[in-house]
Amino acid sequence: MSEHTEQVALFNWCKLMEGRHPQLALTFSIPNGGKRHIGTAKKLKASGTKAGIPDIFLPVANRHGKHGLWIELKVGKNKPTENQLWWILCLRAEGYAVEVCYGFEEAKNTIIKYLEIEAQ
Repeated sequence: MSEHTEQVALFNWCKLMEGRHPQLALTFSIPNGGKRHIGTAKKLKASGTKAGIPDIFLPVANRHGKHGLWIELKVGKNKPTENQLWWILCLRAEGYAVEVCYGFEEAKNTIIKYLEIEAQ
């Protein structure tokens, strides 16, 4: 499975579960990855796009004082880059939960644990 396929599965699950857990509707992705035309890449950089930002954000505070949950989604043997690790450290220092998840199931379980909801 590709990272894209796993991320699509996660967002399909979020959509399916919104009725029981409305806060899942707030989950969104950060379109930082992928190959782009150089002109598009320059426009994105000029407008504030930054490399290394985690892929997914759930802007919901939890009962443990975290301001929201960031997920860096990986597949296979991929590892976070140095830039991604820097962002992870910075976001954690600012009070966010940040997790590197390998695939849909791990990301789904991370959200379930973060929100303290029942797995369905």
